[in-house]
Amino acid sequence: MNIDSLVGDRLAKNDRTHSRAILSAVRNPLFLIFLSYIFAAVFFYKDTFVNFAALNLRFFLFTLPVGGVALGAIGIVHKPASPLSHAKILFRQYGLRAVAALGLLVLGLSAFSTFKVHIPETVTFYADGYLASIDRAVFGMQAWRAAHSIFPDAWAGFMDVVYSRIWFVVVIGSFAAMAFASEGTRFVRYLAAMVFVYAGLGSVGALAGSSVGPIFYDAIYGGERFEGLTRALTANPDIVFVKEYAELLLGAYEHGALRFATGISAMPSIHVAMAVLIAWLLTSFGRRWAVLGWAYAAFILFGSVYTGWHYACDGVVSLVSVSLFWLWVSRYLGLPLARPRRSRTSTCRRLGPFRSVAWGLAGNSRNRARPRAACVRRRGGP
Repeated sequence: MNIDSLVGDRLAKNDRTHSRAILSAVRNPLFLIFLSYIFAAVFFYKDTFVNFAALNLRFFLFTLPVGGVALGAIGIVHKPASPLSHAKILFRQYGLRAVAALGLLVLGLSAFSTFKVHIPETVTFYADGYLASIDRAVFGMQAWRAAHSIFPDAWAGFMDVVYSRIWFVVVIGSFAAMAFASEGTRFVRYLAAMVFVYAGLGSVGALAGSSVGPIFYDAIYGGERFEGLTRALTANPDIVFVKEYAELLLGAYEHGALRFATGISAMPSIHVAMAVLIAWLLTSFGRRWAVLGWAYAAFILFGSVYTGWHYACDGVVSLVSVSLFWLWVSRYLGLPLARPRRSRTSTCRRLGPFRSVAWGLAGNSRNRARPRAACVRRRGGP
């Protein structure tokens, strides 16, 4: 049998595997919940949803060249003699899944943004006074003041970049990694958690706790309760993205404009919710990844208060809610929260998330069992 026939058989098997996976996903209750969320957005706010879908699609289409470059790089690394042929095989193998994942992401974010911009029409902003009072009762002062008192102003630029820019890269990167290189059940757990974050917390939860956050408090309610926060942000030249995005959101709110990722909502914090979700995801790859993930989640929670986007209780609600949901869905699907600790006598090292992604994108067939461990010979061993 020549190489062409081998490649053809392999692609045919992958096509059948993808078809079975899509059929299974359509029958999954999670998919029905997701569709209901989309249909609700279209039914109640059709024009808004269409506008956001166009904006989101336009934004994510700009990421396609990045995917093309990645495929070319993988082809060069693994098949230097014929990189384009190898890239073509990878595209055939993962193209359908990539398009489906991109479509789901665009539809889900469009529904989320649609409901978000219509929150004040449904439930007038009301909860900020209560949330600010809770923070003051806990910290003895406004929570943002407590955060600024312990975090150096010289590092504010780093905080701004991580919270305003890197957070988006981490969210999209984690979604892409799980979509293209994750086992079926683990991907279902991740998707279920994302639906819970954006539909459950970001839409239903935000409607119940309709609020604007400290950064918009004075502009929406009037008064000077958070004038000190405004002065602190304005006086720091290293804080750039927070101020730019705040002006964009407030302008869109005041003029009723629909722009990419607009809409004002504070309780609960989606930034913190996704950071906690990613922390739990990394926890499933081992203790070292867990430390990295939870350090990142703690930094995002602190940053949400420091920048004034959220009250401290916004992040705490997100932390507790996402953690409880992850615990429940993991038990429901029979998945462990973390990989078992490796014994000292073991000669195997578990594959981390990056090695798992590399294995999946290196062109290895999904019909071939992915190695769950990389075994090495110990010194002095046989």
